Amino acid sequence: MAKQWTRIKFELPFVIPVDDGVYEVLVSGGKSRVSIQRVQRTLTAGLFTFGSGVADLKYDTHGRLAFSKVSIEIPGHFEMTTRHDKFFDSDRLTIIEKAIDHLNRLVDVSRHVTGNFSVGRVRYPDTLGFEISYLSDGKETPGAVGMSTGTGGVVMSGGPIRYLTGDQREKLIRSLQEEEKLDPSISFLLDAKSSILDEDYALATVLAVVVLEVALSRFAMERGKKKGIEADQIERMVKEIGIRISIDGFLKLLLDPSDPTLDDKILESCSGAITTRNNVVHKGIRFVTREETEERILAIEKMANYLASLNAR
Repeated sequence: MAKQWTRIKFELPFVIPVDDGVYEVLVSGGKSRVSIQRVQRTLTAGLFTFGSGVADLKYDTHGRLAFSKVSIEIPGHFEMTTRHDKFFDSDRLTIIEKAIDHLNRLVDVSRHVTGNFSVGRVRYPDTLGFEISYLSDGKETPGAVGMSTGTGGVVMSGGPIRYLTGDQREKLIRSLQEEEKLDPSISFLLDAKSSILDEDYALATVLAVVVLEVALSRFAMERGKKKGIEADQIERMVKEIGIRISIDGFLKLLLDPSDPTLDDKILESCSGAITTRNNVVHKGIRFVTREETEERILAIEKMANYLASLNAR
C-alpha cells in the first residue's frame, strides 16, 4: 500500500451521474480513489419551482439543477509542476491532467455500464479552482489552493465583456442578414479544436482529417483542370492518399515549379494524422495522445491555408 497519497479536490459545473461514493480506478496500471458527491444547485428553473427535496434533470449536461464535488487521491507526492500546452499557449498543472485522466476513466466506464450517452468527458477548464493536500499515516497535510484554467487565464473587465472586434461584429451581422453559406472546412476545423478542449483526441483527429481531405480535393480539382486531369481520376487519387500515395507525392503531381513549398514537418504531421484516422475508423483505436493531436491539427490548419492560398493565385 502506498505510504503517501496526493489528494486534489475541485467542483465540476455539472453532474457526473453515478451514485455518491468512492470508486477505485486503474489507468495504465496506476491506481486512484475517486470520490463523487452530488450537490443540489437549485430547485428553480426560471419561474418554475420543483418543490422541496431533490430534483434531477435527465441529460443535464450543463448542471442546471446540480453539480458534482470531486476528490481524487493518487499514490505518491506530486508537486505543482506544469507543462506548457502549445495549442492553448498556456501552462497546465500535470497533477490536474493526471487527475482528469482518472476521472474520465470513471466517466467512460459509467457510460458503457449505464448506456447514458449524454455524460461528457471532464475538460481541464471544468476543474478551475482546486485544493491539493497530502495524505500520510492517516494524517492530511494542506498543500496548494489555487485556480488554473489551462486555456490562458481569466479576462477581467470593469464594464461589459466584449467578445467581438468591430470587424467581427460587422461580418457577423452581414452574414446573418444575407444567410451567407458557411465553409464546411472551417466548421470541421472548429469542431476538431473543440474536441481537443473536450479531451477527445480520437474524434479531433478524425474531424481534422476531413478538413485536410476537403482542402486537398479542392486544390486537386482546381489544378487538375489546368493540367488536364479527369475529375474521377483526381477523386481516386484523393481517396488513396495515405494508402497508395503519400501527400508529398500527391502534391508533386499538382504543384508548379514556381509554387512555394511546405515544411517537411507539416507534411509528416498531416500524414501521421491520416494514419491515425485510419486506425480510429478501421481498427477502433481510441487512445491518441494530446501532444500529437495538437501538433497534427495545427499542421492541418497550415496545410489547408497553404492550399487555399495556391488556389487564390
